[in-house]
Amino acid sequence: IREEIGNVKGVAECYNNLGSLYFAQNDNLTALDYHHKSLKIKKEIGFIKGEAISLYHLGDVYLSVEDYHKALNYYNSSLEKLKFISNQKRIGVVLCKLGNCLHKMEKYQKAIQMYMESEKILDRLGYLNELLKPIEGLYALYKNNETYPKALEYHEKFISIKDSLDKIDGIEKEKQRVIHEKYLLKIQSDSIVNADNIKIQNEKVAAKNAENDKLHQQKFFLFGLLSISFVFGAFLFNRFRVTNRQKKLIEKQHFQLEENHTKLEEAHNDITDSIVYAKRIQDATLTSLSYIHKILPESLIYYNPKDVVSGDFYWAYKNNDDVFFTVADCTGHGVPGAFMSMIGNSLLNEMIVENKMRETNLILDKISEKVKKSLDQKGKSGESRDGMDMVLCRYNSKQNEIMFTGAKNSLLLIRNGEIIEYKGDKRPIGYFLGQKILFTSHKIQVQKNDLLFLYSDGFSDQFGGDKSKKYKLANFKRFLLSISDKNMDEQQQLISDEFDNWKGNLEQLDDVCVMGVRV
Repeated sequence: IREEIGNVKGVAECYNNLGSLYFAQNDNLTALDYHHKSLKIKKEIGFIKGEAISLYHLGDVYLSVEDYHKALNYYNSSLEKLKFISNQKRIGVVLCKLGNCLHKMEKYQKAIQMYMESEKILDRLGYLNELLKPIEGLYALYKNNETYPKALEYHEKFISIKDSLDKIDGIEKEKQRVIHEKYLLKIQSDSIVNADNIKIQNEKVAAKNAENDKLHQQKFFLFGLLSISFVFGAFLFNRFRVTNRQKKLIEKQHFQLEENHTKLEEAHNDITDSIVYAKRIQDATLTSLSYIHKILPESLIYYNPKDVVSGDFYWAYKNNDDVFFTVADCTGHGVPGAFMSMIGNSLLNEMIVENKMRETNLILDKISEKVKKSLDQKGKSGESRDGMDMVLCRYNSKQNEIMFTGAKNSLLLIRNGEIIEYKGDKRPIGYFLGQKILFTSHKIQVQKNDLLFLYSDGFSDQFGGDKSKKYKLANFKRFLLSISDKNMDEQQQLISDEFDNWKGNLEQLDDVCVMGVRV
């Protein structure tokens, strides 16, 4: 319609909105196309603010696909435009996005500078929602770099601002409630006035009928007709009173339904907020990618939860010449799986970091005992049977040796164009099996350029393709072998593309986690 009426600026805004919608649906190519179209029109008509908005939307898309250099260029271009028109709020937002991008590129000092400039501007302007993002970025950056006093300082700032926003939100909800009550009182008042008017009108009709009856009382036929009219009028009046009572009852029920709907909506929002906050906590417990790339330079992580929080997790730790790394698949997904993943993460830290255990089979034996004790699993009918499947590896670079223990899951090794599967024990970590079966370990001599893969079953169990069938483990192994000559960044992108292409429009069935390590 805007094209037909020649509203060029409106067309550009439509392209911008379409780009944002496709970006929200993870259709990045289509999002880029619409944002470029929007940017072109805005340049032609000299709409500088609009150019700045399109530029940082393009930066968002490139940041999401990890093309950090392009994202950085677009954010800088957007910042230049915003400074030209002195739009302080958006300058603060774009500075935060620059901080996010530099953080991902591991340029920590520059990222800190951007976050702090963003914090200063947004704090001065009083935009609390936007201020949360640079505060959260500084917390994550300092935490990942183990600068714990600074991380604690910004974590406390984040909690303080979040509490302030929650209070503001509560005030707004109370205002809406008061407005709604005034609206209902007005409706009731109007209903009473209308009822009084109807009553007066009916009294006038009755008086007129009485006068006519008196004038024609000698005419029997007309008297009878008027009598019938009176009876019918009384019937209508009675029906009116019944209808009015029913109307009031319906209005009361409708009000109760609206009130219940509001309560349900508030409860849903509270639950959603809690789950999002739980995701932040779970993300904080995962081993940081910067640390993993530091101790395992040639490595990849493909981590794709089904829901907001995940039952799959990865973990890594270096102690002297030993590097431990693992992928675990906990019972269920979503919130129940996330709780189990945090238990598993904590137990790995306890056994390996605190207790300095080295033997992978003894580590899993101890973790299994702890899980059963934590969940009070004694093998009784009806009790919890939660647990986890896991692959735990210990790599010693001096001895070129991998010690491996698997709880149901296997370890894949690719060497010289061939793939070897080392199967784990046929038992999970956790729930009672009826007898004490201990885990076993395997020692593997590795060679330079050997490629190891640890994985959960979410990838191979996903339905998709032309016939909506399971992907299956055999196809997964063939695919990993076919991409094994690529560098680790390319392999990670190819794994992500393969899963998305296979799943198509079908629902994701489970959490997915794949870790690759090149020796």
